[in-house]
Amino acid sequence: MSAESPEIEIHTQEEGPVARRLEVTVAPVRVRRAFERAYRDLARGARVKGFRPGKVPRSVLERLYGASVAEQLEESLVAETLPDALEQQGLVPVAEPAVDAPRPVDGAEFRYSVRVEVKPSIALPDTAGLPARRPSVEVRLEEVEAELEALRTSLAERTAA
Repeated sequence: MSAESPEIEIHTQEEGPVARRLEVTVAPVRVRRAFERAYRDLARGARVKGFRPGKVPRSVLERLYGASVAEQLEESLVAETLPDALEQQGLVPVAEPAVDAPRPVDGAEFRYSVRVEVKPSIALPDTAGLPARRPSVEVRLEEVEAELEALRTSLAERTAA
């Protein structure tokens, strides 16, 4: 099963009655935008000796913070695309999905796999025509009054006279 959108592509594989594996591919355009946004935000607040605040070149930021930016983008790209992928496939997870994702590379597609546990599909048998009897219940007026009086006394508030 496969579904496509402009920026993500999903392939679903059934691994059992309650397990599905999703292979999600994020388009290079979206990965590039995420890198640009991350470095732009980092440049605003980064304080690097020899550069004015907000004026640090991206190449310097990549050298200093490249690994941590890639790690953050891995988490954010998965967090942004996984709900869309699950929705497109019509899957509702019953447990936290297990994600296996490498670090994204700027300008390249980002691929990750997710193992999701879902509710099993249970086919209920047809119950039409099965014999069943409802028990007949008779309540006498005295029983109703006794229950009402018990409720009144249990819920009554005591006041000092």
